Amino acid sequence: MADALIVSDTRHKTIAGLYRLIVDAPDASNGADSLRLSPWTTEDLRAPIRHFTVADCVAYATETNAWTLYVSLDDSLGAKDKGTRHLEAVDYHHDHTKSQGPKKPYYTNGTVHLEVRLQLGARSYAYDWRLYLREKTVRRLNRQRAPEHRLHFRKQTSLARDMLEALQQLLPGRVPGLCALRQLVCCQWPPEILPPSGLARALRDQVQPHAG
Repeated sequence: MADALIVSDTRHKTIAGLYRLIVDAPDASNGADSLRLSPWTTEDLRAPIRHFTVADCVAYATETNAWTLYVSLDDSLGAKDKGTRHLEAVDYHHDHTKSQGPKKPYYTNGTVHLEVRLQLGARSYAYDWRLYLREKTVRRLNRQRAPEHRLHFRKQTSLARDMLEALQQLLPGRVPGLCALRQLVCCQWPPEILPPSGLARALRDQVQPHAG
């Protein structure tokens, strides 16, 4: 399934669509069962990816002497059909691209995740991501869970800080970085969260030394 994800050029990479690319593939339900009943956790998959990404970044930086790392952090809303109800993470989220100001908000049924991407020279990496659940969604899901399996609500800023702090621990000390999150900017290492008023100044200070 991972190989099919890499070579597929279709816009919507559904399990059925991926299985059509696999020679002598079993029924697509096998793919769904593999994801639903798999014994590994998300951290089992994410941790090796994070370590590989940073190691590849460092190797590329050493080879090219490009030591300025740009870190982008953004949230993404994946829209689902209005009738979708059986996927746990799906709920109505505020859609800032369709809302018309605070008096005309728009909500879309779907899932939201935060993603951290790295840009070093000509290379770009998807470093890490976190699923965001509304507080209302967490309460609804916990009603059907045993106490030891209950979820804890996390704000987007809390999820973002966790990912940035984990990235900081993996980066060599001499790698400068710049990270923008809408109205927040995180520059240098260790990270420093700046208020919106410091956004333009931080970007200016980072860009000017490299101006030719």
